[in-house]
Amino acid sequence: LLIYELSVHSNEEMYRIYQTLNDYCNRENVSLLCALNYKPDFTFEEDGWHIFSLKREFADLLQRGECRISSVNVDYSICPSYPREILTLACISDDLLRESAQFRRDGRFPIITYYHPSKSTYIAVCAEALSVSRVGKTGLEASESSPGEFRSSAGLQTAAAAKCRVDEQLLAALLPASRRGTIIDLRVIQSKKKSSLGIEMDQFNPQWKRLSRPITEPSDIRSIFREFIQAYTRPVSLQQPGSKPPSAMSSLLQFTGGGGGGGSGGGEPTSGHADASPELGAETVEGSVAKVSLKRTTGWLSLLLEALTAAVAAAAALDGQDAAAQQQLQQEKLLCQTAEAATGTAGNGNAELQERLAGMQTQGACVLVLGQQGRDRTLLVSSLVQIILAPGVRTIRGFEALIYRDWLLAGHAFGETCRHSAFSMSLSQRDSPIFLLFLDCVWQIWCQYPSCFEFNEDFLIFLAKHAYVSEFGTFLGNSEQDRENLELASKTISLWSYVNRPEVLANFLNPLYSAPSAGTDGSSASTACWPCLAPQALVMRCAVVFVVGPGSAPPGQPDPGPVILRNSGWLAGQ
Repeated sequence: LLIYELSVHSNEEMYRIYQTLNDYCNRENVSLLCALNYKPDFTFEEDGWHIFSLKREFADLLQRGECRISSVNVDYSICPSYPREILTLACISDDLLRESAQFRRDGRFPIITYYHPSKSTYIAVCAEALSVSRVGKTGLEASESSPGEFRSSAGLQTAAAAKCRVDEQLLAALLPASRRGTIIDLRVIQSKKKSSLGIEMDQFNPQWKRLSRPITEPSDIRSIFREFIQAYTRPVSLQQPGSKPPSAMSSLLQFTGGGGGGGSGGGEPTSGHADASPELGAETVEGSVAKVSLKRTTGWLSLLLEALTAAVAAAAALDGQDAAAQQQLQQEKLLCQTAEAATGTAGNGNAELQERLAGMQTQGACVLVLGQQGRDRTLLVSSLVQIILAPGVRTIRGFEALIYRDWLLAGHAFGETCRHSAFSMSLSQRDSPIFLLFLDCVWQIWCQYPSCFEFNEDFLIFLAKHAYVSEFGTFLGNSEQDRENLELASKTISLWSYVNRPEVLANFLNPLYSAPSAGTDGSSASTACWPCLAPQALVMRCAVVFVVGPGSAPPGQPDPGPVILRNSGWLAGQ
């Protein structure tokens, strides 16, 4: 990342230059974007716009008849941010989905994003339920009531009864018989009280258990990220009184997290505390000291911890590694022993009983990830759960499919959240580096399990850069509907068309990758990648490489002036 410092004669001239650059970086006219005017100088064998689809991604699941592809949103009338086709359980009708959308924020009803084959469980995502006072006659009214508007108690009771009935039916349909259900609530408590939005009616279904794993709101994530980038891109003086001016290449200042990237070694998930804020200690390089305290300046590592904590909780419930699954297993073993004792079986029966008890396994729970809007933090947690449990998404092609399913199709607003960089002064309310937070979480797991990922760090850096500025059209628009209206499939080149070329893929391959072995039943025999959540296990990928100042140019070359060249990893890659 190059940062140029320009010297101007007056403040007026400075503001004119800034405004001009800002206008060029924030064009409202989509036709002026470089992606719609890009002419590739390469050839590709497969079109990235058509290599992924829900039917291909969930072919095995659809063949078993447990789920189906619904076209309830074929005209985008139910939920504009959802795709035309969504994955849902076969037992859930389109009418129930329509009813549920009326009582969900922005119509984002529950959709399935991942099926866990080893436990026959799934994860679904949705937005929060609307409060009764916000449900209008059509059920889709989400705006505040106008001053003086009066709602009769009878009308509120009718709306409450309808909402309760829909929630009961939906939660019952989402949970197969004799299954446990876990609701991962990502909302911050303060935002619940402020918005007065509805609480899920899970208390009417004892099979569902709610876990509160709050993640900071997107607006606060934006502020934290901006402070984080500003802390590492402000000029750093490496010269002490009485010392010689450092040369350009010798002034190397590396910031890393304490403890490095040691993994937990696999097995069961390691718990962590979401309130912990790791600090970066002081590093001394050639007599220069720089102290950076993330606890005092930013909370970026705390955001990583929040996201990974929520993902581990969801993955543990999905895979039957949580406390509730262990308790259920102990109860089943006790019932089995009691029934065996009642029959009075002895001798060989005891051996058979012990063998039966040893073969009993925990049962996973179906997981519903609940967020405020359902298109940012919920997608973040759902994607991280798959990174933890599914070896297939740790390949390059699998990771591309994950971004296609859980981010592009699911309606993450890339056009709004990734519109401005952290250095921009014209940030909107929707600007938030949720996708960068996801990539950073993936990198944290990558550091702990480097042999489990087919791609290297450069691939994550590449995706982070193209999410903000790209000559390809993959990350343009806020939903599938936006991309169709812009005709991006015919007017732009897909990023995957470029990435999947053999000569490009070679740059993103991880030499340490060890492909998982296939079991006898065709399933993957590899273990899950449970991330260590200890604060010292999180790594800060941020390095101030060197500073080029006046007088540092080689003899005979023009002085470059106060140009600061920094390498802040892919966090500031935009």
